[in-house]
Amino acid sequence: MTIRSYKNLNLVRANIETESRQFIENKNYSIQSIGPMPGSRAGLRVVFTRPGVNLATVDIFYNGDGSTTIQYLTGANRSLGQELADHLFETINPAEFEQVNMVLQGFVETSVLPVLELSADESHIEFREHSRNAHTVVWKIISTSYQDELTVSLHITTGKLQIQGRPLSCYRVFTFNLAALLDLQGLEKVLIRQEDGKANIVQQEVARTYLQTVMADAYPHLHVTAEKLLVSGLCVKLAAPDLPDYCMLLYPELRTIEGVLKSKMSGLGMPVQQPAGFGTYFDKPAAHYILKPQFAATLRPEQINIISTAYTFFNVERHSLFHMETVVDASRMISDMARLMGKATRAWGIIKDLYIV
Repeated sequence: MTIRSYKNLNLVRANIETESRQFIENKNYSIQSIGPMPGSRAGLRVVFTRPGVNLATVDIFYNGDGSTTIQYLTGANRSLGQELADHLFETINPAEFEQVNMVLQGFVETSVLPVLELSADESHIEFREHSRNAHTVVWKIISTSYQDELTVSLHITTGKLQIQGRPLSCYRVFTFNLAALLDLQGLEKVLIRQEDGKANIVQQEVARTYLQTVMADAYPHLHVTAEKLLVSGLCVKLAAPDLPDYCMLLYPELRTIEGVLKSKMSGLGMPVQQPAGFGTYFDKPAAHYILKPQFAATLRPEQINIISTAYTFFNVERHSLFHMETVVDASRMISDMARLMGKATRAWGIIKDLYIV
């Protein structure tokens, strides 16, 4: 029997309280209290029970490197506390137990810097140059909210880009922005988080034919980069690899929606510029974003609808992926291929509509 270690886990901090409450509710247990850890150490304390037994106390410590340690031995009911500890442990994508250490080829500093700068547009992401010599430049990417970090090293003489760290928020943001620059081999690596891709990828022409069928009349209008991303993603998706988590296989669709939506809006007199981004143009009166009246006034109803629908889908799925929070109609994990393909199919429809509306 394998003995679990509850130290230095790659738990998604934004989900810990929600997961704890849902576990206790589903078990018909009772919450005594949930709140910040007493004392100076960052974390969460969960105290709960069920009728006829002592209180269980679970302390969840937020470590300085972005990892989390669970301590369930504090309270009077250790066995009950371990139930919650095990539940939180099992929310971790098995691929996230290990550190990422992968190498991508074909990079120069002028191609890496824009990706770092675009990643830093996320409110919780910062990057800095850590070291530089004649052979290597090293950058550190840090999440100020989640405390995880990623080390990105450019080996100048070989053109190799090395990515090292935990596959948490910094990894997701950086590789999302990097995706448009990657060839099929590189995209496969970052999507399935393995140095040597284990998916038997589908041939590009097969994936391209599939994409032509999906896009129909919109296919000839696809931007070169958009077609590259979607075909590369389909090479992996259509191989149906057996993975513990499929959320990153939605990268190509989200990148494409972002690019096509920016292009469409710019053509309609709504350029999307940083730092404001898309937010300048949309209101959110309920669960969906809609174009503000002053920008919608000159557009046809079908244009307003698809632009609003596209941004709502992009914002919801991207926010969940980057910030790892619980969002309506989205979750951190896409646990099966059917769910992934459902989201991808919806994305393809949005991309098609953006081109033909």
